[in-house]
Parts: sequence; structure tokens; C-alpha cells
Amino acid sequence: MYRRDHPPPHVHVGYGEFELILGLPEGNVLAGYLPKRQLREARAVCSERGTAWLKLFHYVNPPRHA
Repeated sequence: MYRRDHPPPHVHVGYGEFELILGLPEGNVLAGYLPKRQLREARAVCSERGTAWLKLFHYVNPPRHA
């Protein structure tokens, strides 16, 4: 997760040369690729911690007003 990142709420997952972006809190794939085993593991962690990470995403990425 990065500060000043763009919506929708998401986390970046890296494994070797692969990178994936999972939406929060569901763990849906937004972009990228991970091998099946690592994807399953990343989704399991996101399922467990997704709601807390969603709150953290909104905390480190407050809404921007024009």
C-alpha cells in the first residue's frame, strides 16, 4: 500500500518478478498476475485483513478536494 495512491482502495502484492493489485476488502484482482499458489495465499491474507487494510488505505490516502 502506498501513500497518496489512487482509488479504488487496493494493495500491491509482489512475488519475484510478478506484481498484482488486489481490491479491498474483497481481494478481487484489479491488475497484474501472480502464480496460482501465491494468488490463493494473497487472497487468503486479504480475506483475513481486508477490512483493516481498507481503513488503513483511507487513512493514508485521504480524499482530495479540487
